[in-house]
Amino acid sequence: MNDLPHKSTSISSYNLEKKTWSIGTLRYTKWGLFLLFAWLLWGDFAWSIRERSAPQLMQVLLKKYGASDTLNGLLVGSLPQLLVLVIIPIISFYSDHFRSRWGRRIPFLICTTPFAVFTLIGLSYSKELGDLLHHFLAEHSPGNNASTLIVLASFWIIFEFHSLRVSMISMILNAVICFVGGIFVNSPFSFSLIYITTGVFAGAYWTSSSSLAQKLFPQAQFAVLNSAVLSAMGVFGAIMPLGVGLLMDFSNKEYRLLFLISGTLSLLGVAVGWKIYRQFCSLGGMHSYRPPE
Repeated sequence: MNDLPHKSTSISSYNLEKKTWSIGTLRYTKWGLFLLFAWLLWGDFAWSIRERSAPQLMQVLLKKYGASDTLNGLLVGSLPQLLVLVIIPIISFYSDHFRSRWGRRIPFLICTTPFAVFTLIGLSYSKELGDLLHHFLAEHSPGNNASTLIVLASFWIIFEFHSLRVSMISMILNAVICFVGGIFVNSPFSFSLIYITTGVFAGAYWTSSSSLAQKLFPQAQFAVLNSAVLSAMGVFGAIMPLGVGLLMDFSNKEYRLLFLISGTLSLLGVAVGWKIYRQFCSLGGMHSYRPPE
């Protein structure tokens, strides 16, 4: 009998002394940190698959059903950036000021995920749905391929609604490969080789730069500042693909120009990145950087 209270006390003190990590109001055990990292890695993997496959597959499908380069650039490039320009600032503002028992971000993620799943299923059955639309419209149908393009565009619109030095090195390598491609590409094989290589370096850039905003911006104003950056990117991203699509249509599909344009933009990105890096070093660098409030 005398041993029972002693056992209870030792177990209680063990729980109190169990090591935890905290940031703000969040507190994690070792197992909790493991689960957090697992979910973050899985989310990054899923997002990387989306970024590296969905736009490319959409371009192939659009070309298969007769879309012009202008329409391709508009739907895959300009339209997503326009949506970012309009929607992200609004969501960022409300997310920063939102409070719930599930936190600030989770409710927004839960509400948008079903739309993403629904549109991915719709995109996978776009041919069948396009045939149904063609038969439904009968004599008013614009044609089988055009009906499929309408379905593709509709689901794509809904679907889109939905570190520093490494980034600079990736952009430099991407610029070099793009200029090599713009000068020396002369066959489908060489085009494919350069295209895949630039995709690898572009993927390295996006992966290495994905956390830069969280590191560089003040935490209290992160979403607002990040949305401002995304808005600026949205303006550029909305204009650029449409302009490139028009250039391809009027240049008789001289695709080597794409590499030269990409190389030039990568060099501009390196120049901007170097300026940011110097400012980053002046505020403490890798070991003692503190975002300006």
